[in-house]
Amino acid sequence: MRVWNLRLVALLLLTSTSLVLAEVPDWILFHSGKLEHTAFPESSFPGSHDLRTLDDGFVIFRLNSNALVKAGSDSVLKLRHSPNLGIQFLTLLDGSLFLNLPSTEGQEHIVETPYGNFSSRRGDFLFLMDLQKEVLEISCGDGLGVFKLDHLEYSLAPGEKLYFYQGRIYPKKVLAGSENRVLYSWYQRSHAWPLPAYFNSLSAGIEDQLPAIEELYIMGLPVSQSGYQDRVFGIGDLILGMIRIEGRLVHHLPHQTLQISLNAGAEWEDLGSRGEFLFKIPPKESQYEVQFRLRENHRVIPLSHPPVSFRFHADFGEGVVKSWLENYKRLWERADAVGLRRLLQTNRSYSLSIYEDLLQILSSTSTRRIQFEILNLIKRAGMLMTEVRFTRVTTQKNSLLPIRQSGVWQLVIKEDSQGNHVLIASSGEDPVFGGNPVRAGDRTGPKIFASQRVNVDPAIGATLAITAEDDASRIVRVEYYTGSVGTAGTGFVLACDDGVCDERRETATLRIRPKPGVRRVFVRALDGAGNWGPVHSVLLE
Repeated sequence: MRVWNLRLVALLLLTSTSLVLAEVPDWILFHSGKLEHTAFPESSFPGSHDLRTLDDGFVIFRLNSNALVKAGSDSVLKLRHSPNLGIQFLTLLDGSLFLNLPSTEGQEHIVETPYGNFSSRRGDFLFLMDLQKEVLEISCGDGLGVFKLDHLEYSLAPGEKLYFYQGRIYPKKVLAGSENRVLYSWYQRSHAWPLPAYFNSLSAGIEDQLPAIEELYIMGLPVSQSGYQDRVFGIGDLILGMIRIEGRLVHHLPHQTLQISLNAGAEWEDLGSRGEFLFKIPPKESQYEVQFRLRENHRVIPLSHPPVSFRFHADFGEGVVKSWLENYKRLWERADAVGLRRLLQTNRSYSLSIYEDLLQILSSTSTRRIQFEILNLIKRAGMLMTEVRFTRVTTQKNSLLPIRQSGVWQLVIKEDSQGNHVLIASSGEDPVFGGNPVRAGDRTGPKIFASQRVNVDPAIGATLAITAEDDASRIVRVEYYTGSVGTAGTGFVLACDDGVCDERRETATLRIRPKPGVRRVFVRALDGAGNWGPVHSVLLE
């Protein structure tokens, strides 16, 4: 039988960072700390080997019984070896100790404390002592053990804990989530030990529920189930000068650690094992692609969650609006219809015929001047909502008198995935259309203008001139039917006379040799907004 004596002895006072080796008949006293390996010569520990001092102050060694010992950086230990009796005594004066007792046939290990004896044939046991508070905690990670106090015995199974405080022992209890994490951390600290089956059994209660991220917030804004993409934050969006990501992890195991990546999985940082988490980092100009995963021992478990990406732009604010307005001013005064279309086509408030409208307005003016004044600016959810007063002066080609127009224009600007600042909506008066309200989206299809009767020559058939016009959008398709009207999009396609249907007014020519009995032809057109126009009927005579 091997007996280890974990007796609290207050006769030795040691500093927290120094090592003392003092031989008192067969006794070795030491205090663990951040020391060199040579400070622990193997010969100083009779009956022990594989002694290692690690960078974090932990000490690991193996006794002749093959028992493994981990001592924390705050631990004070006493080790005695009796070669005659074949007994090793291990005394914990203060701090923490983790023991791994091998399964040996017929051999019992006994740990003696001032409060009782603990015996076990195998298992992993964590002892936490506080000398000043007179506290002893014993947690079991594997195996079975018995703690004897006076004439009472307390059995200890995996996942159970005994607690002794100031002369009184409390009923044993099942390890809670935070206590499991403490026990798990001892397996992992300073060279990991194999995990027992106990930690795997923890999943039994939640095996039908996968780990998930809930109540995720970026800069205080909630992330919906559809995700959180292409948002832009500026200096004013920071919380106490930091980028802030917070949320809650549910259905995870106590020994699993949540990790976060801000660059689509290239680098990972630990967030801990608690349910709620908070991550704060100093801001920098960058695109952030947020991912989460769980780390469990030496393997990782991906977590499914809505896509989360955002960008931090230090100057995202008035400077962005001024730059966008300067670009608008330059294109307008140069009569650059193509550039203005690219600048404005992302605005959902405009019709699809914005290019044709710009060509008409710019071609009718000889000079153009415009000035902007920012009246109000609000940053919200990665967008800039601003109110602008404009003053526009134009000179018409058919008149030498300048025309002055002004108004207030409301804009919504955001940054797209390529880093460009685009106009996504506007309201109020608009400088493009000379102060008129912004036109709503096109809801009306194109009209067909053609003869209602056409003579059919038996030798060459009939020829019909067709004109399709739309007030708001360009023509994209003209088709006809013979005999009866078919479903829109199923007729015979007519080519526009200029080769491409891409303007609001297009002409086409229909040449047809109708079959016997066919007395009518029907024509209709489709615009770029997806609207089919009314059917025009032509009688064949």
